[in-house]
Amino acid sequence: MLRIWCPLCGTDDETTLHALWGCRKLKYVRGEWWPSNKLVIGHYETFIDFIFSSYRLLNGKELQTLCVVFWRVWCLRNAFIHERKRSNVWDILSWSKAFVSDRYPATGNSSVQASLERVKWKPPDQREYKINCKVVIHRDCGWIGFGIVIRDSLGLVMASCSVRTAARVDSWAANALVIRNGIQFGNECGLFPFSIESDAKRAVDEINKSTHLDSNYGSILLDIASLLALWRVSGVKWAPAACNKVAFGLAKEAISRRDDFFWMEDFPQSVRAEVYYELQIHFAQDSARKHVSIRT
Repeated sequence: MLRIWCPLCGTDDETTLHALWGCRKLKYVRGEWWPSNKLVIGHYETFIDFIFSSYRLLNGKELQTLCVVFWRVWCLRNAFIHERKRSNVWDILSWSKAFVSDRYPATGNSSVQASLERVKWKPPDQREYKINCKVVIHRDCGWIGFGIVIRDSLGLVMASCSVRTAARVDSWAANALVIRNGIQFGNECGLFPFSIESDAKRAVDEINKSTHLDSNYGSILLDIASLLALWRVSGVKWAPAACNKVAFGLAKEAISRRDDFFWMEDFPQSVRAEVYYELQIHFAQDSARKHVSIRT
């Protein structure tokens, strides 16, 4: 695997998320942002997951400001890399806010809000179930929390679980394991047919390939492949992290509890707000579609 060195802080595993937000040289920018703006803080595999997760908490102007911050950081990095020109990071946020304020009245936020509405959990087709899986890794304690939720085509929760296990594996293996556990949980609940949805794009891509033996985690992939062939699973699909909020809450619940918990047609208090929010969005859109159908 190609490992790229960060020219600013010296880390040997630079990613887009690191370059535009996570670099320790940008600590002041992050610190200045968080007191005055809402933003999801957590573990993300990719930069796009970080962006999608932020959509739910930011209004149009805040989202525009965040995007300008990324643009400004990128410009300053390029100036340093190509021209050896050092710039002050202290004014990145204030500069970005001023830039947006100068242009916001002319653009408004309608297009941004339209984009936000598209980033949400969607129910499965009729007569099918959808299983969402998420993992949270507590590296200091060596715990992994698995969160799994099964919902029907109306968005109603059929089953959910929060399971904690002790294991020291990387994020890829952990994400593959929770997908395997999700398939097994669906079978144990007898809810067929179902699809699996995860925001771990790399794990989903590897599962959908046929080159399992070439992977470092071939045994896990072969195990998943055998389960997919054995039971009625319509597919393993990727979705942005913003579509996986309930499973994420269940995974965090698993880390905080000493025992494993399983619920049939129920879920813990910690994820109720998210479940009800997604139900409300689904029913509102379904009602709107029916209204349009009646009028036409």
